[in-house]
Amino acid sequence: LIDHAYFNIAKLALIIFDECHHALGVKHPYRVIMDRIMRVPTDQQPRILGLTASLINDKTPPNQLEAKLSKLECVLNSAIETASDLVAISKYGAKPNEYVVISTDYNPQDSCGGEILQLLEDWRKFCSSTQEFDPNFDIDPRKPIQEALNRTLAVLRQ
Repeated sequence: LIDHAYFNIAKLALIIFDECHHALGVKHPYRVIMDRIMRVPTDQQPRILGLTASLINDKTPPNQLEAKLSKLECVLNSAIETASDLVAISKYGAKPNEYVVISTDYNPQDSCGGEILQLLEDWRKFCSSTQEFDPNFDIDPRKPIQEALNRTLAVLRQ
């Protein structure tokens, strides 16, 4: 839309990126959008608000963390800010509810168990064979699904 002039970036006042740490990926759509924004004259660029619960989503060594955060600031043409008040963080942070469900042991020999295994296996094969995603993404979107399916199947087959 941006590249073909269907949409004029200069008409935007604010862009909000959720999970903005993904902009560190060279081919991630957030990064591509920011590259296009940087081509617009500075006085016509929209403000950028990047939101993330995890500033860096990989296992960055502590001695490289500052450089990576600086890179994120550069890519998003923004400054990183965080709450320093623990009360504020706890007030707005997630408060999950935990539930314990007690059930009988899983039995792959019963008809339902076999159907579940077959459905999961079919889904895993489909995820492995499908090419219905943009190959320019840095991360294969199938990977987290495949990992979850493989873990689930491994647990059920124990």
